[in-house]
Amino acid sequence: MCPSCSIEIESFLCIVTCTNPTVERFRKEQQEVLWRAMKDIQTPPLVFLQLQNGIRSGTQPLEQDSGLISTKASISQESTHDYASIAHAAYLQQTFELGWDQVLRGRISTLWGEAAYMEGLSLQQHADQKSWGASLIRALLCYSQSL
Repeated sequence: MCPSCSIEIESFLCIVTCTNPTVERFRKEQQEVLWRAMKDIQTPPLVFLQLQNGIRSGTQPLEQDSGLISTKASISQESTHDYASIAHAAYLQQTFELGWDQVLRGRISTLWGEAAYMEGLSLQQHADQKSWGASLIRALLCYSQSL
């Protein structure tokens, strides 16, 4: 049993979704550390918001469409040159194909790097996709290990 909530068997899923107030507070504190790390590696605003929403949602998609998510069918091949569409596609791929629990294990969609690169270009921030992606994975793993 989970030593914090005594509701379910302690697992990775339990750790990221535990409803014990102390655990929830600690998880939120650690998320703030993660958000700062993501800003430090110059995560562009839209990509940051998409990742933040996904991580906050835990292992489930957001219940309400916040304008950032919808269905897989909304992604067209023609719009892949637009950073917002790429970020949207990354969110959908992470949600429906990989899972948000995998983000906390360092397994992220390759589309995140492409979206960050394209959005960075539009903001005159020139970050290398691979180094940004590696830095993001390091930050995610630090967050995951802190839990």
